[in-house]
Amino acid sequence: TLVYAAGGRKIFMASHFCHEASIHSVFLNPLVELDPLSDSPFDCPKISDLDFLKMGVSRCMSTAVSGHDFLQTYRTDAQEKVRVSNFFEALKSSRRLNLKTHHLGYLDLAQPKDGKKSEHDMKMLKRQEFETLRARAPKGHRVLYLWDRACIDYSFWNQAKNQKGIYFATLEKSNSVTKFIRELNIIDYGDSRNEGLISDRLVETSKGHEVRQIIYVDPATGTRYRYLTNEKSLPAWVIVLLYKHRWDIEKVFDEMKTKLEEKRSWASSTTAKKMHANFLCLTHNLMLLLENHLCGEEQMSDEVEKRKEQTCKKSRAQSTGFRKRLPTSYIKGFFKRASQRTFRFIRWLRDELKIRRSYGEALRELADVWGCQRA
Repeated sequence: TLVYAAGGRKIFMASHFCHEASIHSVFLNPLVELDPLSDSPFDCPKISDLDFLKMGVSRCMSTAVSGHDFLQTYRTDAQEKVRVSNFFEALKSSRRLNLKTHHLGYLDLAQPKDGKKSEHDMKMLKRQEFETLRARAPKGHRVLYLWDRACIDYSFWNQAKNQKGIYFATLEKSNSVTKFIRELNIIDYGDSRNEGLISDRLVETSKGHEVRQIIYVDPATGTRYRYLTNEKSLPAWVIVLLYKHRWDIEKVFDEMKTKLEEKRSWASSTTAKKMHANFLCLTHNLMLLLENHLCGEEQMSDEVEKRKEQTCKKSRAQSTGFRKRLPTSYIKGFFKRASQRTFRFIRWLRDELKIRRSYGEALRELADVWGCQRA
């Protein structure tokens, strides 16, 4: 399994592991491989960068309700003596925060004030330099932001487009008022990628801005979607496809809150909160890498989940008629959702991180959990 590191450097997750290995070592192996590639290494005598990364991921995977609870359990399970003060000091380290690179820096752009828990999206966007919003895109490349309905400020997006080639696409609000101008593109229904598209046209908003409106009906459910964008050259199906993928990515937050039970900050400092967010993303990616490794190299699959999906499909088909029996559309089936791990997989992984059985024993347990056979 290929792991991509910042700066174009690449490392590999080993394809096979000896019987002395454990899921614990396999799961954390990408961190071991990436640690020497750090741009800001420092030999800390209290908690090394690698140990700190392992502890942060372990904290995300644990069911501990507090930092003290986690550290007490961690010291017992890992047989490593870590002082509570050292761990919380490390959480406040701006140098350790900079172990991350590239797009993780955009996790903390919002800066709520006056006791508020969140900041309005447009207020946050307007505080940024346009060059920041280009996200290091090379000169000559356009940037497209896929945002929720809260991002509507046509003047801002037109300025971003004209000055720095930054575009937006969003779902139209239910109370939005637009006036039809003309059709932008005629839908070619001979192209399977256009299945579900109703129209691709230009409309005028209530404030006189000209935007592109794409109307799409999900062939499977009959649900109608209206998209607005100031990008007028991409095929309509591409806009719909990308926005659907955005929603799939949004589902990762449900995994963090519901399945990893991460609803409260680990500490009060701004740096610690940023660190917490980075660790959650890192943990999600490590789980995804491990699951892909098990499905690819070990040829294992969650048969229980597959049976559940088939049962749900049959139930929907019986309740809503012929639409559910149609083949999966191009847009619906293009991306394999990477945002959700099942509860059964997370429970199994948590047990293995704690028990640290041999690799073979852990896979036999997972085969029983997934209802599958090892290749």
